[in-house]
Amino acid sequence: LQMLVASLKITVSDHAVEALPSARECCGSQGYMDKNYISLCVRDNEGYRAQDVDRMVLLQKVSGYAVSHFVDTYGKGMGQLYYAGKWMQSFLEENPVTRRNISQSHLLDRDFHFNCLRYREFHLARSLAGRIQNRVDKQDFESLFNAWNEFGDHVMHLGKAYIERCIHEELANKVNTLSVNSPTRNILEDVCSFYALWRIHNDSAWFLEKSYFNPVKTKAIRTLVHQLCVKISQDSLVIVKSWGISDDLLGSTIASPEDPCTSNL
Repeated sequence: LQMLVASLKITVSDHAVEALPSARECCGSQGYMDKNYISLCVRDNEGYRAQDVDRMVLLQKVSGYAVSHFVDTYGKGMGQLYYAGKWMQSFLEENPVTRRNISQSHLLDRDFHFNCLRYREFHLARSLAGRIQNRVDKQDFESLFNAWNEFGDHVMHLGKAYIERCIHEELANKVNTLSVNSPTRNILEDVCSFYALWRIHNDSAWFLEKSYFNPVKTKAIRTLVHQLCVKISQDSLVIVKSWGISDDLLGSTIASPEDPCTSNL
């Protein structure tokens, strides 16, 4: 639970940095008007971000937990057999047929998303644990702390991979609790697929490095992300209204139901 709370704080912080400027730009000149609050939120968030020094600490804490979990799971006993099984699974996932499969049914398959995100987290944790173990084997304990800082990019990458995998799995589990015929489920399934493919595409360089994808598949994922974005945008007002934001809070902003811009949507 503690790791999920830390992950949520990091995610919200990063999302605000990306979403607020995009929202302002999408609203054109209206986005820069104080009455619409977007510019005020951007300025406030920049101030919070400057003071949010514990974000990197939280990300390292999440990464440390992921490494510890990896060692506890695969480090000894039956865990080593399980580790061998994971390597075999990775080998099967990296076969030439899978790397080149660009069918939409495959790219939208929930198992494909799970496998990609788990594969990335597993290999990042394994390689980081191995690098740390090399320092321990050399009995260079005094520089172990320095080594953790030297591996900073790797540590941050693993932390983000762990967070994104957790978010996707939590969302997918919630979607599975909904009725199959529910219209809400259809919308959230698209959102779930969009999130997974969006995060996979953002880290496509890593997957290409590991030969998990080939360039054709990466291009197909990018195209599908754009298609899902267009599809979800058609239900964007339904999604926003589901948050239950009171009309009184919207007042005379661009999001007000009486605003001409909103009434034309």
